[in-house]
Amino acid sequence: MLYGVESSLLIVCVYLCGRGAVTSLDDLRSYACSDAVKALALFTYVTSSSDYIYTNVKDTLRFLGVTPDRADELYDEVRTLVEKYLKGGQREDVEDVVRECLDKLGIVGEAKKRINALSDEERKILKVASLGVMKLMEKSPYSRGRFSSEYLAQFVSVMISKDVNYDYLEGLFIKTLLAVKDYSGSPYMELIPSTTDIIIGLAKGVESELPNYDYIYSKLRYDAEPFQIAALYSPDRSFYEAIYGYRVEDILNSMVIEKIVFKGVKNQFVDKDLGKAVKVLAQEYSHDLMVNYIVNALESAGYEVNLKHSGFSELSYCCRYTAMRPGVALYIYVCPFAIRPPDIDKGERAIVVVEGVGAKLPEYLEGLKGTWRANLLNALWLCIYKNKVYVIGPTVKEDWQEEVVEALKKSYRDVHVVGATEVVKERPPTPTIVTTAVKEVSIPIPSGPIQSREVLESIVAQALGVLGFNVQTNTRRSARRGASIEVDVWAEKRVGDTRFKVYVSCKNWNRDVDRPVIDEEFGRVFNLQEVPHLRILVVKSMTGPAKGVAEADGFFVIELREKATEANAKEVYELIYRKLSDLFTSIAPPQLLEIASKVNETAKELSKIAQELAKLSQSYR
Repeated sequence: MLYGVESSLLIVCVYLCGRGAVTSLDDLRSYACSDAVKALALFTYVTSSSDYIYTNVKDTLRFLGVTPDRADELYDEVRTLVEKYLKGGQREDVEDVVRECLDKLGIVGEAKKRINALSDEERKILKVASLGVMKLMEKSPYSRGRFSSEYLAQFVSVMISKDVNYDYLEGLFIKTLLAVKDYSGSPYMELIPSTTDIIIGLAKGVESELPNYDYIYSKLRYDAEPFQIAALYSPDRSFYEAIYGYRVEDILNSMVIEKIVFKGVKNQFVDKDLGKAVKVLAQEYSHDLMVNYIVNALESAGYEVNLKHSGFSELSYCCRYTAMRPGVALYIYVCPFAIRPPDIDKGERAIVVVEGVGAKLPEYLEGLKGTWRANLLNALWLCIYKNKVYVIGPTVKEDWQEEVVEALKKSYRDVHVVGATEVVKERPPTPTIVTTAVKEVSIPIPSGPIQSREVLESIVAQALGVLGFNVQTNTRRSARRGASIEVDVWAEKRVGDTRFKVYVSCKNWNRDVDRPVIDEEFGRVFNLQEVPHLRILVVKSMTGPAKGVAEADGFFVIELREKATEANAKEVYELIYRKLSDLFTSIAPPQLLEIASKVNETAKELSKIAQELAKLSQSYR
């Protein structure tokens, strides 16, 4: 028994003599309280995962401006102290000592001083990132102050619509003494407890910038196309491509909607309001599609249409409407966003209306598998894009479907039947860029197959841009009743305290515009929430009665006498620019017109004098 005790004492002696004495908490306190950099190196060491301690300490010190050699020395000092202490103490005790020392060293005051020394852009980024930290703390109160640097960088990028690298963001937090590096297989930061209140204060300063429902609704309604909204909701990839002709990844990764999405990354703190806004828009757009394209056709075929939808799917974002006549019931599934195909009940006489070009829809429907295949194939499919209705020919199989198609053709002017192998070649538009050159005119034409209407819209936008207007094409404007209204060209210009607004409708058709079109345009303008000060119709040609009604309804009419094409774009531009310029000049104040007339006369006199001088100079040679 004595032999066993002696052996145990010998082992302990060898261990202590070989490893050195155990560090006391006072030793740690003395070391950490001597210098803030040492304290932060110590804090980084004890908060890091064992596999990444060295990297985290080195990176933290690098951002604090410490040279690589000195960083290695500090790492060795801290490692020796901590490893000896942890034989008999707790890691939490070390963290408490560091907090105590940082408070004594006045880290809060130093942090504020460093934040004030940042550039305006750096301070803005730090504030927005702090907002992200605060929201994460609210969402996960037990996170212990450890947050994903990558996640925060993505949040900041979405909020300011600019790429922010997580390494840059970590540097910003570390050099302002708000956090240390805590990489553990993915980039993380550990907040310094002493300065957490500073982060909350920074966040409160920009909290109001976090989008609310009204902001999101407005942004999606006026700045986003349906194919962009659909891309936000992880749509069925095959269905999305069949309707729009684009890969969802390509759209999402190129999409920027300020504070909502940036290059494929959504703002996770607005999910609830985003979902609410998209749900409301889906129902508004569905109602709009029914009113503008479906109701008249079905009523002309003897159906009574109920415009109060009987169901809304939060999976597909489609609304279900009914149309009844004796012995027959139709169910219309309206899907303004191609997220997923609607869930059609077996045996229903169904019509599916999708807002999109239906680029590859016939091919998609033929390739369907599973139990829902028959229900979708038995429906009549209609795709609506840019005031055109595309009927998917292979889905017209039964008498009732043929009857609906014929009713559409009679009620609506632009109906096309797409065959089984035919692909609709239209695609959602690329943004129009308006330049300001006057003499050398460059007409921006959307990429892909050129549509005559888009050419004319681009030319009109160009002319208004040169005349000093801010111009939007194919924009949606708020309506007094129902869903938003698509406007070909909308232009605004500040005149004193007033925003002078111009509404332009472009009819680049082969045929003459007749009176029903004018009545429709008047109704659209009347339903706009913002009443334009000037409404313009740009057409190839117009019937006499239509022109009389248009002028009586207050439209300024520009007749081109030929369709606008890429080949004659310059000539059409010159005509439209001259007409608009003459219009704005003619409504100018009389004094301004008088001055313009005098300037014109003076210019002529100066021209004559120049000619006389030229003659005199020749006579003296």
